Order: sequence, then structure tokens, then C-alpha cells
Amino acid sequence: MDSAAGITLASYHPNRLSFNYRASTEQLVVFSDIYYDKGWKSFVDGEEVPHFRVNYILRGMVLPAGEHIIEFRFEPRSYFAGKKIAATSSYLLLILMLGAIGWEVRSRMRSEKDQ
Repeated sequence: MDSAAGITLASYHPNRLSFNYRASTEQLVVFSDIYYDKGWKSFVDGEEVPHFRVNYILRGMVLPAGEHIIEFRFEPRSYFAGKKIAATSSYLLLILMLGAIGWEVRSRMRSEKDQ
């Protein structure tokens, strides 16, 4: 048991949690956050590491010795895929609208020329 080990919450946002951690030995850490595997990713010093369910509802992870920054980020693939699809659709719609306006202007110029 490492009596000098400690972990503190550095920042809290609904989709991102950051902790400062220090210990002289490898430790099992249990967080009081609800385990939800669909979208939450865990990182130690910026490198993705696995986390797991503890006591049916909480999340935990094994952390190495030393001083580290732990982050939990909510990055669901479905959100980012939807964001890309929406952006692409918006650009296509904008191009179609500009094309329709250009077509209309061109048609009017031709009809004025013919008269």
C-alpha cells in the first residue's frame, strides 16, 4: 500500500474529466463515475489506455507508478460520423443552391438578350 499516493480532479466538463495522479507503485484506481463504455475513452499522459467496470456500476483502471495526467473523454464514433455527414450535406446543399442561383441568373440574361 502506498500511503503517499494521491489523485485529484484537475478539471471537470460534461464530456471531459482530467485528474492529476501520483504513486510510487502501480495502483488500481476506482472512480466514482458511472461506467459507460459507449463513447468514453481513457488516456494516461495522452496515450489511450483501457478502463473497466468495477462493482457493477463504477469505472476503474490500473495506473502505473509515477506522476501522470489521467483524462476521460466522451468521443462517441456516432457523434463524429454524424458531424461529418452533416457538414458534407451542408456543403453539397450550398453548392446546389449556388448552382441553382447561377442557372437562374444565366437564364434571365439569355432571355433579356433574346428580346
